Amino acid sequence: MDDDSPKQFVHFLPNAEHLAAREAQMRRNFSRSGKLGTFEAHAIDVIARRLAKAPTRYVEFGPYWWAVKSILMGDGYEFGQLGEPIVQATYRADSDIRTLIAAEEFAEYHRRTFFVGTNVFLLGEDGAEAYELEDFDMIVRELLVKPSGSPAQC
Repeated sequence: MDDDSPKQFVHFLPNAEHLAAREAQMRRNFSRSGKLGTFEAHAIDVIARRLAKAPTRYVEFGPYWWAVKSILMGDGYEFGQLGEPIVQATYRADSDIRTLIAAEEFAEYHRRTFFVGTNVFLLGEDGAEAYELEDFDMIVRELLVKPSGSPAQC
């Protein structure tokens, strides 16, 4: 590969087998919880509410953010229109719910490993390819966040 070639993302990619096992476990836990609605709707609502209260927490999802944002938008939540299609396609599992599970696992890793607000991630093959996550839609939302913390829906 020459210096002008695009770098391959290789770090933090979704693992299909792991996500299938986690999904099965989480579905069992959800059905035992007695909560109303579907597992998917609950997961989306939890993430949307968290982001409505603290929009800059989107960085916790790291490279999964763009796929998460797309899923939220598809469910009627409004978090802006900006996106990064290549990163979104790369950091997406084989279903929306598995993408959200992968994103939540990355967020947990982010909270344990990085300083709050860290938005630069080493995703490239050699570990030196830095990806800077910046979503100006969410930065503006942080400035405008309402005290109620209610997610905006379309």
